[in-house]
Amino acid sequence: MKALAVNGGTPVITEPGPHFTWPPITSNTTKAVLDQLETSVSIYDRSGVIAELEDVLKDYFGVRHAVLTSSGTAAIHSAYAAAYVEPGDEVIVPAYTFLATATPLLHLGAIPVLADSDETGNVSVADVEERITDKTTAIMATHLWGLPAAVDQLRQLADEHGLLFLRMPPTLTARPWRTGRSARSATSPPSR
Repeated sequence: MKALAVNGGTPVITEPGPHFTWPPITSNTTKAVLDQLETSVSIYDRSGVIAELEDVLKDYFGVRHAVLTSSGTAAIHSAYAAAYVEPGDEVIVPAYTFLATATPLLHLGAIPVLADSDETGNVSVADVEERITDKTTAIMATHLWGLPAAVDQLRQLADEHGLLFLRMPPTLTARPWRTGRSARSATSPPSR
């Protein structure tokens, strides 16, 4: 067996980096940014490119609303706030996730309850079920590494317990889930 480059073996990549840059910037990207700069630097309402992209996403995913945010953290925080998560509420979140899945709950005074992962790295349905209490109001699922969480089973579990089911698919946005589009993110809120 050959030694790894780090251990004195021959490197596979010999050209100096960077080897990959993100985001890829094309002439179309540059034109879109310059066009927006000529229109407005800040957009405080639902207009221009914001409205255009929200409309495209709404149609693509077949939902009534699409709301752009400045980051995934802001999107998750907005989802919890829109779901009326209140101080003292428990929301079951994956233990294996980016910290922004849980930290917005602390800002809202809610309690994140960590549930273990299944073999895909996504939240375990069995562990979620064990963590449901009378203070639980919602279940949050994320999709890791392009692998969908067990959405059908988690939604069924949420429905059986009268809980809100939320999911945040930043790494799965355009990937189909079952027969629908992947961004369907919530059922109706639980009655209070």
